[in-house]
Amino acid sequence: MSNQPENVHVISLALQDFMLACEAKLLSPHTIDFYKWMLIPFIGWLGNRDLSTKEIRAYLIHRSQHVSPGTVHAHARAIRAFTRFLHREGWIEALVHIDMPRVEQKPVKVLTTSQIKRIIAECNKRRDRALILIMLDTGARRGEIISIYWADIDFQAGTILIRKSKSKQSRVVPIGVKARRTLLAWKRVSSDPRVFPLTASGLRMALWRIGVVDDGDSGFSGDGGGDQIVYYFF
Repeated sequence: MSNQPENVHVISLALQDFMLACEAKLLSPHTIDFYKWMLIPFIGWLGNRDLSTKEIRAYLIHRSQHVSPGTVHAHARAIRAFTRFLHREGWIEALVHIDMPRVEQKPVKVLTTSQIKRIIAECNKRRDRALILIMLDTGARRGEIISIYWADIDFQAGTILIRKSKSKQSRVVPIGVKARRTLLAWKRVSSDPRVFPLTASGLRMALWRIGVVDDGDSGFSGDGGGDQIVYYFF
């Protein structure tokens, strides 16, 4: 097809092709869901309009009236990936240029020593204490933390194998003696093969209950909505 979709059905087929290509590339379920959340509203809004720089710009302006600049940028990233795919795979003839919205770069906030002590003091459960110490020692993201199995931990060497990383490359990270002792105390009462048998939302709730939340003031930071506890101390 040209850059003027014949109808909504055609571009919907193109979206299905794009999503299948994402699955074939073994992108994470989170990334695939991200593209769905971003692209389905865009295609619904586009209708039979021309898939052009002008229309994409109009859509981004429309979204900017309802969401944050960071979310507008996320929409633009997804649309850019989609249009590049369409051009590469022959769905459209000309590559569509997209003016990426500017996003203010905010400094990453970190936990101070006093904040860390306060958070650890709030941990009344063995699991929560182990969770905080592991996140501090490893800097691992939420998805990585909930994917750690007991078999991935070498207590003697003091290391953890992080299998489910964002880059899809496994890595071995060190953990301190205090974290190892806390993990052992938690392991004594845990019967699950996973160290922290939680969903991503369950982990977020656990951190919120402890007092570590991604509200911009706690030091809970990351790349896209609070994925890591920043472990540099003042």
